Amino acid sequence: MKRTFIFLLAILPLEGCTKKEGLPTQPVSESPYSATVDSISISDDAILQLVYSQFEFPEGFYHEDLADTGIYYENTISVSPLSARPDYSSELSTNDHNQALAWSESSAVFSAYYRSLLYESQTEKYFQFCRVYQAHPSDVLFSRVHKLSYLDRSMFDYFHPTPLIGVLNFKPIDSSSVRTLIQYLWFTHNYNVEGSKALATPVSESSDSVFCALYLVQTNFGDIGMPDQIRLTRELYAVDKQSGKIFLSTSIIRTIQGKSR
Repeated sequence: MKRTFIFLLAILPLEGCTKKEGLPTQPVSESPYSATVDSISISDDAILQLVYSQFEFPEGFYHEDLADTGIYYENTISVSPLSARPDYSSELSTNDHNQALAWSESSAVFSAYYRSLLYESQTEKYFQFCRVYQAHPSDVLFSRVHKLSYLDRSMFDYFHPTPLIGVLNFKPIDSSSVRTLIQYLWFTHNYNVEGSKALATPVSESSDSVFCALYLVQTNFGDIGMPDQIRLTRELYAVDKQSGKIFLSTSIIRTIQGKSR
């Protein structure tokens, strides 16, 4: 199901599941669990406590203060007119500011309605173009394009996902840079997904790869009279130190029932 959430966010950034009002993102400093790359120790009671709390991710986890602004990473679908959209969806990347701006503008033009450029900024990870719908000024969107010097996701198709999800071009490729990357990817695709919580991102290294395990709690909230279904999931990322290729494998550790509505 998580891949489904990511797919929806990739092409419909302002629709789908969003966090409930009154439950802002909030890190916590005490963790009722311990984790290594190979395993996590956490009780069902601890999972339930986290699910029904304001916890979203542990202290020190990558996050951004977005307020009510959405994030959208421009892709092969968004920058194409409806009549010429390809049958694959890959996020775009470049080191050329003008190219990034052109993609952002194309996406705005081909969207359901046009958002004007308000201002722009950039980090080592992305070019960012803040856009606003003039008819409704509260409708603000961060249009983003990956910097190729940081991350290349052109080989990953959301319609036909593969274990190879991208290439980390940032150097050095070590435990710190890989952990930051994985936390960044989780946050930017899950910041407004209700029921998705990140528990831990332990890392380890071999002579040729860096491994990062992302432990997640994901909740499908039940209808009236039906219990919530909760999954404890492990996503294992392996990043090749030389090529930067990022490989992902996912496994469900266990499922438990939550509250009934």
